[in-house]
Amino acid sequence: MKYLNIYTYILVLAVFMASCGNDFDLEEDGVNPQQLPGYVAFNASGNNATIDPEDVGEDGGEVTFNIENPTGTLSDITVTYEFQGTAVFGSDFTIEGASASGGTLVIEADPEDFQFRDNQDLVVSILTDNAIDGDKTLEIVLVSASNAEGELAVGRGGTDFLKTAIINISDIDCALGDLEGTYDYTIAGDIGDISGVLTVVPGGDGIWVLDDFAGGAFGEPVPYEIFTAANGDVTAPEVSDVSGVAASIGGVVNTCTSSIFLNVTLNCCGGEGLMWTITATPQ
Repeated sequence: MKYLNIYTYILVLAVFMASCGNDFDLEEDGVNPQQLPGYVAFNASGNNATIDPEDVGEDGGEVTFNIENPTGTLSDITVTYEFQGTAVFGSDFTIEGASASGGTLVIEADPEDFQFRDNQDLVVSILTDNAIDGDKTLEIVLVSASNAEGELAVGRGGTDFLKTAIINISDIDCALGDLEGTYDYTIAGDIGDISGVLTVVPGGDGIWVLDDFAGGAFGEPVPYEIFTAANGDVTAPEVSDVSGVAASIGGVVNTCTSSIFLNVTLNCCGGEGLMWTITATPQ
């Protein structure tokens, strides 16, 4: 058995050495290999040739795209990108180190990280512009890439695939005019639990007037002027000399949903310090 194993080994070795002496011509065998050009592209999951647009609201937050060089590199790659679309740099979005026209990103060569050595994240910060200016679209287009060895292609294999990333930015700002209308409201607090209907009408110069902030508790409507430039906190001076009623009022309005929430503290009429809340939603 020992000698049989030796003979088997010699036979296998002889066959292997004989095969090494054969020359193969791939083209004669119908194979035409081509070298894949070095390139950079947006990284898509799996083998996808496209990435879906990112849909976000302009209420802050970040969107991250990964840019890869899957063919590998021995030196750092500088990637140039530009902005297209209707979104405005500095108002709707920003990227660290970029400008209104675009920017650059460096993919650092890291031979010790075999999984992510040729990838780099591009982080887009979405901004709140407090302006009613409609939905926007941002397109980030890879323009060029190069390293110490020279130019690299952009897009998968030097094509338009994975050359562009898109962000759809929806406008979240709403007009103050949305406050105008008829509301169902509830009052809870020291003057009792009251429900009913109130109206909000424009008062000019960004002022909106509630026809009654006391729910009839004083026998006649007591109007109140809301001062606000956009969604958020209500700001207004103390209410005084209005139908003999004075009060401090603050709260929050949402002009997108036309909802109103107010805290009221009475400053007159023998009931100083009485407190109640008003919650109003449009009919």
